[in-house]
Amino acid sequence: MRPSSPLTYARAKRMRREPTAGETKLWGALRNRSLAGYKFYRQVPVGLFIVDFINHQHGVVIEVDGATHSDDAAIAHDERRAAYLAKRGLIVHRIDNGDLFRNLGGVLDGICAVMAERVKQGTSPTIACGDGPPSPEERGR
Repeated sequence: MRPSSPLTYARAKRMRREPTAGETKLWGALRNRSLAGYKFYRQVPVGLFIVDFINHQHGVVIEVDGATHSDDAAIAHDERRAAYLAKRGLIVHRIDNGDLFRNLGGVLDGICAVMAERVKQGTSPTIACGDGPPSPEERGR
């Protein structure tokens, strides 16, 4: 499989330098194995996509969704993206941006529950970061 393009890596690097307020708040709680010892990375290319946060060991992707994820086209795109990631053994756990500011503890409890379930299942992803781009069907074309 082809790795992500240099443009995707450059975009991910820019996104790490310019995070949203929600991403900054969550990263503060996830970085340096702060959440139950789980290692997370932020703004990582997977094919043509860039995931907000990923735990490689257990194949968990965490996406912080703001208002831009609420219309029909965005929802359809998110579903195609989640299906692409699922084919590679990754699951997507979505977090509403507002929940991060209203109930960070609850959000972290939810992430811990997802992580614990993946550990219990003994699941591991079938890809390395930078996996090849999605097919035209996966992109919705």
